[in-house]
Amino acid sequence: MREIKFRLINDGKIVGYETHELDTPCGTMNIYHNDMNIEAVEDAYVIHDSKDQFIGPKDKNGVEIYENDNIKGFLEIGDDSYDFEGRVVFGNGQFYVEGADFPLDSYDYFEVIGNIHEEATYD
Repeated sequence: MREIKFRLINDGKIVGYETHELDTPCGTMNIYHNDMNIEAVEDAYVIHDSKDQFIGPKDKNGVEIYENDNIKGFLEIGDDSYDFEGRVVFGNGQFYVEGADFPLDSYDYFEVIGNIHEEATYD
């Protein structure tokens, strides 16, 4: 089952994370919050005004990719190659990169270089 996680935002800054876990015997969904300084606990609440959803895959360095992350990547098809850089957004029922020509899962690799809440980190 895919992890359901969110990055919590307050006043444009990342303040913590939220994880949803299915309690199989009870059939209920438990929601855990943690801020940048505490472990995730069920009863904790982190004040936030928006969320960025974890999209599932991790980048080439093992970094989780969230909605509104800035990423760069590469795709090779036969003799043709394509580089892209853009922001991960959700639309038409899927996550994609603004300005990219192919779906996110078709690229050979991608790397998180920042997000809209923090400065980008370029190599």
